[in-house]
Amino acid sequence: MKNKVLFFQIFILFFYALSSLAEEQPEIPKEVIEKMQLLQKGELNQLEKLKLADDLQRAGAKPEALALYEENLPMDYVRSDLPPEAYLNYGTALLEKGDEQKGLAVYESLSSSLDSKSPKTKKIQEMLEQNIMNYFKVQEQKKEQEKKDKQENKDKKDDKDKKDGKQGSSGDKQEKKDQQGQDNKDQKDQKDKGEKPEDKKDKKDDKTDDSEQDKSEKEKNEAGENDVPNKTPPPKMSPKLKQLMSDDRQLQLKVIEQGTRDMNQRQNRENKDW
Repeated sequence: MKNKVLFFQIFILFFYALSSLAEEQPEIPKEVIEKMQLLQKGELNQLEKLKLADDLQRAGAKPEALALYEENLPMDYVRSDLPPEAYLNYGTALLEKGDEQKGLAVYESLSSSLDSKSPKTKKIQEMLEQNIMNYFKVQEQKKEQEKKDKQENKDKKDDKDKKDGKQGSSGDKQEKKDQQGQDNKDQKDQKDKGEKPEDKKDKKDDKTDDSEQDKSEKEKNEAGENDVPNKTPPPKMSPKLKQLMSDDRQLQLKVIEQGTRDMNQRQNRENKDW
């Protein structure tokens, strides 16, 4: 028993040192700290320890309150000489810790041990029922929040998968297009590799022959165009037309000769007159 008290005193000292250094520790009222100092000295009885546990529970020092409850409350039954509020607060501390099964068991033991003739019974019973309702209400809210968070995470994941799917589809199309282009190039290269050197030479010669033939035909056409005379050849004349033209020419010559003789005769007469 002395070792147990010594251990708890060391625990209280350690807690007191931490509470003065760590900001996350609850702020303990001065009068509660004074009671803890009395506890360290061994100057508190069982009821006073339970009252200190209640004060620590209200101040937010729940682990320290639980330690005092478990040390000073019998677990197998509810003692009638101890305040029922201590069992009520102990059960509440267990529920807040997350120990649902043990906390509800303390509540049940307390409810079944209450004296119906005691004026405190009705109040303790109402507090028990209210605490149980509040506990399950909080648990239901936690479940709803977890369900909501789970759905939000699922929606975010679905949206991300859709975006990734669209990007992947675009990438697949581009990749397919690139692959098709590469396949066409490979087929052309393979076709070129499959041709024999003489086949390529024949193709080249055929192209050369065709080019030379086209060139020769072009030169012939140009030469033929140069040989064409600028003037059209005279039309052929019939023998009769040639005879008529010849007769007409002879007639013209006779007219010219006669005119020349007449002119010479006039000049001779004029010379005689002089």
